[in-house]
Amino acid sequence: MYLSTENTISNSLNKILSALQTDGHSHRFNGIWRYRRLDNSIFALSSTLYVLQSLKMYFSESDKILFQQIQETISQHYSAYKNKDGKASYNFYPTNPSRHFGHGYFMQYFDHFRLPDDIDDTALVYLTNAAQDKDISELVSLLKAHAHPSGVFNTWFGKNMPLEVDICANINMLLLFYTHDLGQSPLAQNVINLLIKSIDDIQHKSFNLARHYGHPVLIVYHYARFMAAYPDSPLDIHRKKLIGLTQILLKTKLSQGMRMLAETALMKWGVKIEKSLENIDFADFYTFIGAPFAPLIGDKSFAFHPLVLLYWQSNIYTEALKLEYTLLLQNQSDR
Repeated sequence: MYLSTENTISNSLNKILSALQTDGHSHRFNGIWRYRRLDNSIFALSSTLYVLQSLKMYFSESDKILFQQIQETISQHYSAYKNKDGKASYNFYPTNPSRHFGHGYFMQYFDHFRLPDDIDDTALVYLTNAAQDKDISELVSLLKAHAHPSGVFNTWFGKNMPLEVDICANINMLLLFYTHDLGQSPLAQNVINLLIKSIDDIQHKSFNLARHYGHPVLIVYHYARFMAAYPDSPLDIHRKKLIGLTQILLKTKLSQGMRMLAETALMKWGVKIEKSLENIDFADFYTFIGAPFAPLIGDKSFAFHPLVLLYWQSNIYTEALKLEYTLLLQNQSDR
């Protein structure tokens, strides 16, 4: 629900802090076969913290105390997800011992479903945890060693996973590169070129572009998030085109949660939203997708069918995204 009271920020931060004290702040689900399990991934934690860090400018002194408690609570979990051999990468699930697909009845017992470290979670951890120069240097070497043949970031650091490019994961790593003044590196410039070439495919080939996000709104939101942080990047000359695409998406059938993210993207690009969403239903909202059988099945049309996909939902990440939407709405009215 869109909150317009003076206590919006403290209400949201208190909800997130309270949820962090339980195991119930993240789930993976598939509604077709009524599958729903608690989840223990770092993605929800680090994504929540990233959004909240970007909103700190709006926090009062008392809000900052709550935020600091959230930051410390989330950050203390990071070490459990670090590469089991001490390398500079992080895993979606705890690593030592491995706790992949926790709270489940099947996949956690098979090594086939044990995920290698990935660029997405690694980027989000370093973006939210004050990485040292030594860590970034080690990570850059690792990224070069595992780079995709096309010259951009490969999703996985593991040896036995298929080569894969996910542009949302690439955007998150690109954010880290720009944060550490590496935007002129060949890897970063190759990613920029890929993002520019991919714009025309976002609406109709979203799964091809971003297997782990798989929805055009999630993709444009990641574009907007990067471009809001670095408005002078080469992507900025394509802002008008991305705005037009997002406005087209808003005319299609979207869940209320995805509609909120699309409007958030527009506000990040400086477009004013005249009428805000209220009483948003997040029942089937997701921010991440898994296709656990894709490496086994040659027919990708089946491997990416909703019947065999897993969707990730987190009430703390959703609460952070709702707060972002609310604060952007309130801030635009003051301009």
